Amino acid sequence: ENLKGPELPPLDPFGHSLTVLNRSTGAIIEASVILPKGAAPADVAQEPGLLFETVGDGAIVAALDPTGRVTLASVANASAPLDAKMVQWGFFDRQLYYAPGATVLLRALYRRDMLEVYVD
Repeated sequence: ENLKGPELPPLDPFGHSLTVLNRSTGAIIEASVILPKGAAPADVAQEPGLLFETVGDGAIVAALDPTGRVTLASVANASAPLDAKMVQWGFFDRQLYYAPGATVLLRALYRRDMLEVYVD
């Protein structure tokens, strides 16, 4: 970490969400995620991952399927994410398959209009 100065204190959680952050400074967010055991749901918004609220009550979701592949998609309602639409270049298959049900570390780097997602 410590790429641009001293490490900042963790963001304050509000239930299951984080406080508003400065888009110019950005944030690194880490979470342990348990991959689904069954088949991937038809709607990626129902897969585990992270949700980033956008203007107009929408959100971008970074979702993990049962083998650890990442999909970035948009949803119209951040409070009830359904009917996700994959964003351009929003599917990533690094061919590092995990067993369904495995616990993986998900790390997201968000700054300005950039979102990078790393698994383990």
